[in-house]
Amino acid sequence: VLALLLGACGIEPDDGPRETEADDVPFGLLDEPSSTTSTSAAEPTTVSLRLCLLRADGTLAPVTRELPMRTTLVDIVRALGDAPSDAEQARGLTTALGADAVVMTVRNDAGVANVDLGPDVLTGSARNQLEAVAQIVCTLTQQPGVGQVRFLVESAPVEVARGDGSTTSEPL
Repeated sequence: VLALLLGACGIEPDDGPRETEADDVPFGLLDEPSSTTSTSAAEPTTVSLRLCLLRADGTLAPVTRELPMRTTLVDIVRALGDAPSDAEQARGLTTALGADAVVMTVRNDAGVANVDLGPDVLTGSARNQLEAVAQIVCTLTQQPGVGQVRFLVESAPVEVARGDGSTTSEPL
């Protein structure tokens, strides 16, 4: 009796495919596809980068700014010349670089960013020059692949002020 019951509960084997009625197809598998809509997020257009501004006492203050996605090292140095945002000004932050600071090129050679500046960028008081150099060095060394910064004017190395009062044309 048990063998008879088990045999009666089985599914008959098919020797080939057989057609199924459309009403018997489960889960809406025969429904027409709806229009396609992309659910992926839009590509970002900006990137958060750290730049160094100045406090009133002349010390450096790293800040985060949104810059265009394809920002180059020269764009980053030029961004130091932009006026501080309202939030940055509220924190008492300034910049030693003016909007008219001319940055010719910034080239990364094996971890040394060679910053070619216009001849007027490093003029002014020793303190202003030191602050400008410090901002650029602090900002660039926070970027991937940059460990040191060398300053040039018209492609020739120039001496810049160091924090100890000396000057150097070597990478900082």
